[in-house]
Amino acid sequence: MWGRGAVAGEATIVDKRAKSTSGDALVTIYEYVADIRVPGEQPYRCVLQEPHFATNFWSPDVGAVVRVHAYPAKQTASFDKDDPQLNARRRLHAEKDRFDDSARGIPGSPPAPRDPLY
Repeated sequence: MWGRGAVAGEATIVDKRAKSTSGDALVTIYEYVADIRVPGEQPYRCVLQEPHFATNFWSPDVGAVVRVHAYPAKQTASFDKDDPQLNARRRLHAEKDRFDDSARGIPGSPPAPRDPLY
């Protein structure tokens, strides 16, 4: 399913830039510089592209560590869209739950803790 030579790895997002923006400026597509790590392989740096069909893709911030499908032989990678950190629906749902928990707290209590995954 991943493609020939792909292995599970992780990427630390080093930098990102806008690659294109829609005419109405509502949608921006980014590309990312990432340090890729795969067990048993030398780390390498590559440019990651946002998935083409990314209706549920959450753009990671610089410094985020996310899962990737790595291709060490080619020194390329692609985002693992099954990573919960990259799932917009899951992130928004977790944020809503956290906010609701804070709203139910007693006066003077700290806000509900953020999910460490997000």
